[in-house]
Amino acid sequence: KLRARPIGPQSIGALGKLVDCQMQHLCQLPPREMLLSFLAALSRGPNAEILSIYGNYALNVLQDPALALELWQEAARVAPREVEYQVTLAKMLIATGQFDQASSHIANVRAMGKLGQNASIADKLERLAAQARHERLPPDRTN
Repeated sequence: KLRARPIGPQSIGALGKLVDCQMQHLCQLPPREMLLSFLAALSRGPNAEILSIYGNYALNVLQDPALALELWQEAARVAPREVEYQVTLAKMLIATGQFDQASSHIANVRAMGKLGQNASIADKLERLAAQARHERLPPDRTN
């Protein structure tokens, strides 16, 4: 179905539910079949929502942060005006210590908000980045 028919909200929702089910340890689906499902869904062209769900699967089920980051970067590239993908990507970049790259996505989030509507989200991301950067600093060894 995913290869033959247009991807609609039901198909996207079903993929998301399958990933949620696995993340909650309520079901055990074969990784190969899940990967084939994502590839089939993406065979019709890039879809930011599917890429984002696949990123979630890669990180939380496959335990593959590099693949998750790659998928979320592609989702943000495909849908550059969707705040959600910029936020997810910024969080992942912060978690992996890529603070300069995260800063550019945080700036994107801030710029996307008209009249400051995204300011609180951007502020929260900046605080998260500052805290993560501080935690990565080596301990002060002065006596």
